[in-house]
Amino acid sequence: MSLKGDFSFDAISPHGDWLYLIHYTSPQDPTRYLVQAYDLRHWRLSPAPIIDPTAPGEKMRGNPVTRAMSADGRWAYTLYDGGGGTPFVHALDTVARSAHCIDLDSPSSRTDLSKLRLAVVGGGRQREIRGGRGGTINVDLRTFRISTGGGVLGALQRARFLLVAGCALLAAAILMMVERRRRRQTVRSMLEPLSES
Repeated sequence: MSLKGDFSFDAISPHGDWLYLIHYTSPQDPTRYLVQAYDLRHWRLSPAPIIDPTAPGEKMRGNPVTRAMSADGRWAYTLYDGGGGTPFVHALDTVARSAHCIDLDSPSSRTDLSKLRLAVVGGGRQREIRGGRGGTINVDLRTFRISTGGGVLGALQRARFLLVAGCALLAAAILMMVERRRRRQTVRSMLEPLSES
């Protein structure tokens, strides 16, 4: 197999019929790329790139941060940093040779993108992007819609907030009790000489 250009491995379909390659399209800008399918049965590269049908004019740009596969090996989910733009998850269907790009509300202002990880939640129905200080980002894999702050990690963060708030309230209540006791003792000590006279 000989290809013209700069290519790297991206994914392979579950039955090994299709190989997916990242084709870097600009020698000056390594964040510019296309995803292309290679037919392993006929040993040829499909000329048309794999694009999101809902955004046919959108140029692919970014560096991969983290990757997760569906349990059946069909879907490859890759978090890209967006090459200075909006980070996104590239959802590649390795069987249907199609893709969806899911733009994220930029977590770059809240966290180091290199610390983010993709995780499977909800019995494989959702992807969860974990690791940001701003909470989690959930991707519904049926609708490709995103939401924030939910999932397992979001629940843990809410529980931690409630625990910290509860401890702060308890500490304040204890301080108030100590202060009341101190005041009563002060008043008693002031009244004792009067009762003796």
